[in-house]
Amino acid sequence: MSEIQDRHQQLCQLLDKEYNKELLQERWLPLVAPVLKQSGEYLRQEGMGQYLPKNLQQPEVRVKADIVRLVALLFADLETYHCFRESLPPEGLTLWDALVLRDVISFKQAREEYGVEVLSQDNKSGRYFSVYSTIKDSLSALPFKKPGWTSYADEHYFQLSGSLRQILLSYYEQPEWSQLSPMASPPATGIVYEQAEETFHFDFPRLYAYYKQGEIGYTSKSRPSVSGLGRVHRMLKVREFFPDTDIRRHRLLRTHILASICPYLPSAADEDVAVHRLLRLFFKITYPTVFPSATALLPDIKGMGYLENRDFKPMGTQLLDLLKELPADSYVPVKNIEGYYTFTGASLEPVSRSEAYYRLSYDTSDKGLQKESVINFSYYRDAVQLPVLRGTFFMFAALGMCDLVYEQMAPEQMGVIGFSAWDGLLAVKRTRLGDYICGLTDDYQPPNEVTTGISLSEEALLIKLDSADSPYAGSLSPFAEQVGPQTFRTEARIFLQQVQRREQLIAKIDLFKKLVPGDIPSNWQAFFSSLHEKINPLEVQQDCTIFKIPEGRLELLQLIAQDPVIKKLVAKAEGYLLIVPNKHLAELRRRLAEFGYMQG
Repeated sequence: MSEIQDRHQQLCQLLDKEYNKELLQERWLPLVAPVLKQSGEYLRQEGMGQYLPKNLQQPEVRVKADIVRLVALLFADLETYHCFRESLPPEGLTLWDALVLRDVISFKQAREEYGVEVLSQDNKSGRYFSVYSTIKDSLSALPFKKPGWTSYADEHYFQLSGSLRQILLSYYEQPEWSQLSPMASPPATGIVYEQAEETFHFDFPRLYAYYKQGEIGYTSKSRPSVSGLGRVHRMLKVREFFPDTDIRRHRLLRTHILASICPYLPSAADEDVAVHRLLRLFFKITYPTVFPSATALLPDIKGMGYLENRDFKPMGTQLLDLLKELPADSYVPVKNIEGYYTFTGASLEPVSRSEAYYRLSYDTSDKGLQKESVINFSYYRDAVQLPVLRGTFFMFAALGMCDLVYEQMAPEQMGVIGFSAWDGLLAVKRTRLGDYICGLTDDYQPPNEVTTGISLSEEALLIKLDSADSPYAGSLSPFAEQVGPQTFRTEARIFLQQVQRREQLIAKIDLFKKLVPGDIPSNWQAFFSSLHEKINPLEVQQDCTIFKIPEGRLELLQLIAQDPVIKKLVAKAEGYLLIVPNKHLAELRRRLAEFGYMQG
């Protein structure tokens, strides 16, 4: 089977499955005749004569299968597809190519971004409410869809199926705006978030230890409690993307991202695994399947709490592949990254458009006092899709996998020219850790310059910090008490706070050791050994029975105190209590019976 025959067969299957007979017959079948008239001889030469109708001017069709076989010829080869495009009016061709190259287009986008008014002038109701017949004839080839929640014309849209787009994209040369071309130098303006690797290796072990201690609050859906993140940041001093922003909800976004990931780290997190290996396991096992990244990447969207984690579609594999495609050691403009993503035919709908419309909203004020708007179709791309795409690179940067250049959004821009904290992203560069996570390298060595700024005294149970404002001050609070600007001390009473079981002690000691560089001094090792001895110092005896002698029974009390046999069977305790090993119970009953006492 030739390539064109194979593609024709593939097209027949997807057209039959994804498009109804009405659309195929009314919108695309009329375009077949002029294409066949121009390319019929070429198709016969390519072995497609069996699919051509006897009358090219007026093909005979009876059932949907006849229509499908003819329409599939329009897209089965570059030659016929070129003829098809030539047959479209200029406005129709503009939007058709945009549908192939950039995916879905709403009526509003067609008007504002491409200068094409969709509805005909004889639409008596105006452009805001439309019916099928009011679409201009020049756009008749474009598949039209209508959201179920509105008749507002701006919310209607054109869209090709993803599988048809994938085939048609192979006929286009890749535009410059979709090429991952490296920049000669980083953007001249903007915030440069460099040393992402070093920052990750410095911040994440402390935050993860804090999480393991139960110090980070979460909702029932395993999402960080926003109200508690301020305390986490004050204790750990995590480096933030927007520390000086006037938009309050943007100040702790990196802390929020890191805390969002902690509950989803794989089971290897409980073992002695290097943090970069743990991260690689996360991206291999959890991130592509169950991690609801949209909950961490849409901080400016209201109503996320209404959605369950299962309502979000995992997008991990395709977004990690996008990071992998970036050229090494070079910044790439984010506009090109977005263009590449759409040109390759990837779909980005982290939450369905209907769920976004009914559940989610945004506003133009940091305090939520101004206009609140639903996320209708016209705003879905700007409010959901692009923030998730751009926010993913901020998440990668938070984990040390890429460096960034970005601008900070101002309050007056939100909901007007920007919809998320991430909209100012300018350029991205993958790091060595990003190479390792993406599988481009098999080995990774953490940066040597990473230091912890913490040391243990070898003479006493003292902990020294390298500066008074060290971020480790918060990390040490569960283990020790501060006795000076740079000094902490501990003892059993302090270290064992909130420890009730041996398993908890083992976990707490393990977390403490992960905060400290190098070997643990001998005096600290001895301290940890002594702590094990202080857990459950009293053994519970379960092989004894405790009896109480009723008050006023002097004769019985005298018998138990004086009888040599009974004295060997029981042990006395305060408060007229007797402790009897269970193995002596039967003999005690017999001895008491000899004196006329019956013990059940």
